[in-house]
Amino acid sequence: GGDIQITAERIELTNGGQLLASSSAAGEAGSIDIVASETIVISDVDENYALQVQDATERFGLGFIGDLRRILNRQGENGVAASGIFLQSLGEEADAGAAGSFTITEAPDGNLSLVLSDGAEINAETVRTTGGNLTFSDLDIVFLRGESSITAEADAVGQAGNGGNITFSMPDGIVLATPDENNDIVANAFEGDGGNISILSRSIIGLEARGSRSSRSDIRASSEFGSDGQI
Repeated sequence: GGDIQITAERIELTNGGQLLASSSAAGEAGSIDIVASETIVISDVDENYALQVQDATERFGLGFIGDLRRILNRQGENGVAASGIFLQSLGEEADAGAAGSFTITEAPDGNLSLVLSDGAEINAETVRTTGGNLTFSDLDIVFLRGESSITAEADAVGQAGNGGNITFSMPDGIVLATPDENNDIVANAFEGDGGNISILSRSIIGLEARGSRSSRSDIRASSEFGSDGQI
């Protein structure tokens, strides 16, 4: 896959808006790199996704749409598409390409806030290889609310992919979540090893490290059958 590079003051991904770098075979998924100075807001879902897929299926045929749905993210358990930033390696073969990497960096003299709300996601997912790495550098605030998540996972049943690493390098910043709204920072795996989560910040508010999923706001780096990662 190709790379995506964005430099901006403000970025908004809403109502199912996505940035996506994906690989479904031997090629590596691309990377996504963002430099911003003020705000990045990712929020809400596209509740009309299922209807749009139905319409496209009627227009273009099930085979084409089936391939497209395999690439599109979080289309859903409930027929909706989440707003977010996604990196995927979906290949199940031994030579499947690696998931890409993702970085958000505050621009010089910036005051950057990242807000995820109402089901928004930043997700690096792999089936067989190692999950992509997510890096957040020099941000002032990372705020999760309303069942939002930052994940680097390899959670396909029967596959030995390893979870990616998540790094927050923001010594003057705050990582914040509403504690009772099921927001998660996760580097999990199923049969492979869990990834590592490193948070260097002034404060972590509303999130707690847990070994298993809960209805609260969690930080998890675990594996069902492999070795747990470190937090």
